[in-house]
Amino acid sequence: MRAQELRASGAIKTARSSWALKTARTYRNLFLKVYRLRAPSPTDAVEAIIQAFDRYPVDPMNHPEMSAYETHLKEAIRSGQRKQDPLNPQKYRYAKAFEDLAEDNTHIIAIVLFRFSEGPNGEPVPNNFIVTAYQKEIG
Repeated sequence: MRAQELRASGAIKTARSSWALKTARTYRNLFLKVYRLRAPSPTDAVEAIIQAFDRYPVDPMNHPEMSAYETHLKEAIRSGQRKQDPLNPQKYRYAKAFEDLAEDNTHIIAIVLFRFSEGPNGEPVPNNFIVTAYQKEIG
């Protein structure tokens, strides 16, 4: 059949719509899998971040001011104020006040991403990590 005849018969439109429907279903199913696999509570997610932090501690070349405050950083993530980024729902900002920080800084701020990578069987696997952490004077 020629292209005009296919268009007239509706075969191309049907093929496009079925492809779009299949693609939409695939994305919806993937979203639902990932959504269900999110950490069941902030506590579990935080502990996953702490475990990742223990494997990859602060690099003194990148953050020399934070290398002496690793325990403070863990405490900020465990019990600090948690705020979700409005543009990236997988990004969170943790902040907590401390008395004994360098210079006139009053808080430790940590930016954390909760992501997923694909496992060996194709299932989503949590890939959570601290993007950056710094000290800041607030108030």
